[in-house]
Amino acid sequence: SQTERNYSAYDRELLAAYAAIKHFRHMLEERNFSLLTDHKPLTFALSQRQVKYSPRQSRQLDFISQFTSDIRHIKGSENIAADVLSRIESISMPSSVDYEGLA
Repeated sequence: SQTERNYSAYDRELLAAYAAIKHFRHMLEERNFSLLTDHKPLTFALSQRQVKYSPRQSRQLDFISQFTSDIRHIKGSENIAADVLSRIESISMPSSVDYEGLA
């Protein structure tokens, strides 16, 4: 949404983590996993006092904490999977398919 586009980097990273866990919830329930992020401030999110956060941030962090408390930093250059969905347009797809050649 337009409002989300105006979020700070921290809020966008938090929203991305929240949305990913919410989307894959059915695969993550009852599993141990680490949340990897290239946004270092997010790694301290669950260990800081709740009074620091807005109600939206508190809800998102509460939801994330139901699944994992292990948020780890990974350097952006080493985080190959980061933002892959936002770069999907840059993946070249063949403009036409040679169906006879495939047969």
